[in-house]
Amino acid sequence: MRRVKTAGVLLSIGMAVLLLGVPGCSVPEIPDVVPPIVVIIHPAPGQVVTGEIPVVASATDDDDVETMMLYIDGQQVATQKGNSLSYQWNTTSIADNRDHYIMALAKDKSGNTGFSPLVRIRVVKGSQPDTLAPVISILHPVSGQVVQDTVNIITQVKDQSAVSKVEFYIDGNLEFTDLAAPFKYEWDVSGLVNGSLHSLFAMAYDENGYTGVSPTVTVTVASDVIQDITPPTLTILYPAAGATFSATNTPSIKIVADAEDPSGIDRVEFYIDGDLKATDTSKPYEYTWNLTPYADGNTHTIYVKAYDNAGNVNAAMNVVTIVP
Repeated sequence: MRRVKTAGVLLSIGMAVLLLGVPGCSVPEIPDVVPPIVVIIHPAPGQVVTGEIPVVASATDDDDVETMMLYIDGQQVATQKGNSLSYQWNTTSIADNRDHYIMALAKDKSGNTGFSPLVRIRVVKGSQPDTLAPVISILHPVSGQVVQDTVNIITQVKDQSAVSKVEFYIDGNLEFTDLAAPFKYEWDVSGLVNGSLHSLFAMAYDENGYTGVSPTVTVTVASDVIQDITPPTLTILYPAAGATFSATNTPSIKIVADAEDPSGIDRVEFYIDGDLKATDTSKPYEYTWNLTPYADGNTHTIYVKAYDNAGNVNAAMNVVTIVP
């Protein structure tokens, strides 16, 4: 068994039914203590830049990301709501052929703060007459479009000098780089969940190191893949609800749970009085509970959560009494 950090609680309708008839019992709130994961998408670590460049950061979290902030050389330069941040940085005033440092942070709705790795870049003076970043847009698909099978993502790029490459990003992840015009990408959506939303943007680089970012396009996928939204079945096999144990006679008991799901069970978590005690990833799902520290004559809550491989969760609870 291994310990893991928990990130919030999702209760099924079945959990609410289970609580009926248990006087004085409530489900312990499990606080969200997991910070967002933050990355700098552009520029890349070690990149040499000049002129005006886009700084792009992205964050993910099990709860919604509320705010992102961007820092350059320790100074805050931008704040943006949501899970993405884009900032046009004019490096002309600090083109000193030295290293500079970029960092982003994100805060979720629970107040947790995540930090990106520090990105070191070198800022130099441009020697080319082209001082403008490429202008890039996604011609196809358009925002709001429903897409299926294979989608041609087609871009239009304009620049004073030659465009060296175009990068295609899906949901913030680099999926493809095209090194020659016409700059396009064939995106296979057949394996994505029907009705799922996805965001697309592209970045164009010219031969002088300038970079342009397209507006984001959001599309909906139509496919044969149906999202699994059914939680696993979960039962606490032992101990029974309302049982009483003497810590003197029974120093420890084995909590046993049964969890089933067509997609498979990812893990089962065991909580005592709201504290995560153990995580089990294989059958039989069980945890050996040392009763001695709880032998106060009071009731204690056994709370179990089961996660399936699709991310759905179910919960069950029993209340027992521990006496000396």
